[in-house]
Amino acid sequence: MTQVTLQDGILSGTTAQILLRTLVDNGVRDVFALPGIQNSDLFDALYDAKGLRTISDQ
Repeated sequence: MTQVTLQDGILSGTTAQILLRTLVDNGVRDVFALPGIQNSDLFDALYDAKGLRTISDQ
């Protein structure tokens, strides 16, 4: 999985990684989510995310 990097003032990485980086940068610590095929990329990124706790029904 690619890492979020800053190049020439632009974040690069997957959309899910950039979303999670933005959440962490804004002080979010907990993410409530329902797993499903539509957000599997998000859960992949959450697995690798540091500083976020994932709360789901499963």
